[in-house]
Amino acid sequence: MADNSFEIPQALRDVSEQNLKQVRAAYEQLVNFMIKAMGPWMAAMPSNPIADSFKDVQGGAMDIAMEISESAFTFAGKISNAQTVQEVVTLQTQFAQERMQAFVTQTQQLYSAIAEAFQKSERGTMGVSMGAMPSNLIPSNLMTGFKDVRDRAVAMAKTNAESA
Repeated sequence: MADNSFEIPQALRDVSEQNLKQVRAAYEQLVNFMIKAMGPWMAAMPSNPIADSFKDVQGGAMDIAMEISESAFTFAGKISNAQTVQEVVTLQTQFAQERMQAFVTQTQQLYSAIAEAFQKSERGTMGVSMGAMPSNLIPSNLMTGFKDVRDRAVAMAKTNAESA
């Protein structure tokens, strides 16, 4: 079989690498801005089991988002240094496989954090504050809906943990 590999010109790879550096710098500025903007809002949240659970879930989601973006930048860096189209295809296949594996793990982590947050809120201030309110002010469908969401999140977390 003839070698049909096409070599990507060095000039194109250099431009690609330079563009990637600029995009990464802009992304890091955006992330830093968002972290600074969210800081005061998160600090202003009261400290109670519900808010703390929310912060835990939000922190986990942020960690996952940062991991995803880091892997995307790493992948883009590898692509920009690839010398042949075949190498690009190989890198893309590897990246897709790695991201699917990471997706499963990250989904399990996030569902576990959500399930834990629901459990904490059930044991914590949610029960106290709701219990302190007159029952005619708490719509029954709100409490039923909350329990349904909680039960589904716990079931999904258990299913995902068992399939790992």
